[in-house]
Amino acid sequence: LAPSALVVRMGRLPWSLARSLLNLAPHHGFASVIGARGLHSSSASLAADRTLPAGLISGQANTTCEDNPPYTAETPTTSYVMEALEHVTVDPGVVKAILHPDRELTVTLPVTMDSGEVEQLTAHLVQHNNDRGPFKGGLVYHQDVTIEGLRSLSALNTWKTALMDVPFGGCKLGVAIDPRMLSEREKEKVTRRLVTAIYPLLGPNICVPAPDIGTDEKTMAHIFDQYSRIRGFSPGVVSGKPTWLHGCEGRDSASGRGSAMMTREFLRKVMKTRIDNCTFIVQGFGKNGAVAAEMLHEQGGKVIGVASSETAVYNAAGLDIKALRAHMASGKYLAEFPEGEPIANDDSFLAIPCDVVVLAAVNGTINSRTAPTLQCGVVMEGSNAGITVEANKILAARGIKVCPDLLTSGGGVVVSYMEYKSNMNNLALSLEEVVREQERYMTTAFRIVYELARDRNISIRTAAYCVALQRISRAGVERGLG
Repeated sequence: LAPSALVVRMGRLPWSLARSLLNLAPHHGFASVIGARGLHSSSASLAADRTLPAGLISGQANTTCEDNPPYTAETPTTSYVMEALEHVTVDPGVVKAILHPDRELTVTLPVTMDSGEVEQLTAHLVQHNNDRGPFKGGLVYHQDVTIEGLRSLSALNTWKTALMDVPFGGCKLGVAIDPRMLSEREKEKVTRRLVTAIYPLLGPNICVPAPDIGTDEKTMAHIFDQYSRIRGFSPGVVSGKPTWLHGCEGRDSASGRGSAMMTREFLRKVMKTRIDNCTFIVQGFGKNGAVAAEMLHEQGGKVIGVASSETAVYNAAGLDIKALRAHMASGKYLAEFPEGEPIANDDSFLAIPCDVVVLAAVNGTINSRTAPTLQCGVVMEGSNAGITVEANKILAARGIKVCPDLLTSGGGVVVSYMEYKSNMNNLALSLEEVVREQERYMTTAFRIVYELARDRNISIRTAAYCVALQRISRAGVERGLG
């Protein structure tokens, strides 16, 4: 079997962690370390430096730094950061630091499938910035996972945690695998193999993953268990665990609830209207989209269209979202819902005339191709990077207002922090306490951003990045990075 390969680009890596990675090499297939001084085999000693030089670990002896060039300022989040820097003063040293991830790692995971065959899966971890606290971000299982995409999403989590004012930084993890093709046993094997490969870079005070596309509370339970087997009992190593296994009431619905909260605030403050005066279409009907749609429906909003990755359904008079969720829970498709009309779930779905489009699916849903077709007044970006940079410009030129992902999808990190606090202090929170605290965090964040956007005459997105940048900069300067 081909050995597990490891590729990592690191900034300030403590010697103790570098040594741990080297000690793992013979057992997990980590072949070699490349630093500024050249190639070092896993059995060789590093120089007496107390930090590992910036470089990368690779399973290929002929790999050079030129083969894996430094991270460049080309991601969507970086584009928004550069725009925000025109409106806020940030220490130049901090800017240089936050435009580059602290650490990138790629591992190959050999996993024995139910058929007996061994699959070599590729996994990536990007840890962007931890000036304000442990790295925080979602774990994605999806066939299209790439390290380039995770770079942008890890940075997004840095800005999001700062904007929501929770003491975390940003990261993103991903395994390039279609989770629909995995049995429950295979998915557990993938998760446990991943933890075994990267556990030196995880921990309650280092990096705290959460559920994301293709993963759920069961995945988090397996991470918690596998990490605890290696390091000792550590429920704080992940958030999004089952409530009966050191999880938090309301965590599974936090993202959707946050999207609905932010929709209410955005419509009230920016658009001077209310949810019960608006029609909605929801692109994505998973954990986020389904909860958001039901809450909008409960508040009097008319949800006329819903799309999933397979099918879509439409009813001009409004869909009964509670009944639709029950229909989906029975294992049926959206298009089979008897109280709606089946429609295509392609780009034409986004062109349905409505007041508000709610994004709750994958990144890049609204792009340069779909942005010109929208027939709405507002887009709520409930999915991470749901709107591309070019599409954002098109929407602005067309006068379509956008509530950005930093705000709309912030509910998950807020309630993840509540779960983390509960785990670290061995306390439990009721659902009422969780909802009340989430409301406080999210409405406070929106108020600060809205007032800055109004006073500076800038977009809500730019204002959100300004607030996040100021908080990260302050932390960086106080820690001596400026």
